[in-house]
Amino acid sequence: MIRDATLDDLPTLVRLLAQLNEEPASECTPQHRAAFAAVAADPRQRLLVVEQAGVVVVGTAVLAIVPNLSHNGSPYALIENVVVDEAVRGQRHGER
Repeated sequence: MIRDATLDDLPTLVRLLAQLNEEPASECTPQHRAAFAAVAADPRQRLLVVEQAGVVVVGTAVLAIVPNLSHNGSPYALIENVVVDEAVRGQRHGER
């Protein structure tokens, strides 16, 4: 299942995003909470998570809608910070 992230997901998101840079997972900090609040409050962003078996968050991605002057003012989207937990990679979660 793919759904919007909640504040309860934040510790898992911090751990997953550390895998993007092959860094040790850090604790969830006030800076993480502030950034999460800013993303959640931005109507042009969606912070998504992928759940395996409807319980465990195994992946994440950010979708940002960007206003655009070209193409008659049609917006475009950026997908960023896509990561699937290394323990379940290869199971096509990222394709979803």
